[in-house]
Amino acid sequence: MENKFWIILCSMILLETIAMTITENSVKLHNYHYILAVLLYGLVSYLFYNLLVYSKKSGCTVNAIWNCSTTVILALISVFYFKKNLNLNEKVGIFLAVLSILFMESIIKLN
Repeated sequence: MENKFWIILCSMILLETIAMTITENSVKLHNYHYILAVLLYGLVSYLFYNLLVYSKKSGCTVNAIWNCSTTVILALISVFYFKKNLNLNEKVGIFLAVLSILFMESIIKLN
């Protein structure tokens, strides 16, 4: 079951990242490609439902891991694809998002 969790989660992250990239490009280029992003978000929602069905984790934890992972990946795309510079606050925020994932997955333990 744990493998299925990670397969679905990675699929969600990939699809949402693609949808966000399409949306941002659509804004920059003033086109209607964002309609594809809307369809991708529908698929992301379906995958999230399945993730909750197949996971032993709470919805809160699943959602936090998903959002933090997507945030980190989108920041990397912003830097390397859209050539945006991150300020210090944004860099710290990305670092804290990574820490959040590590804590939620018990890779870092406090006890």
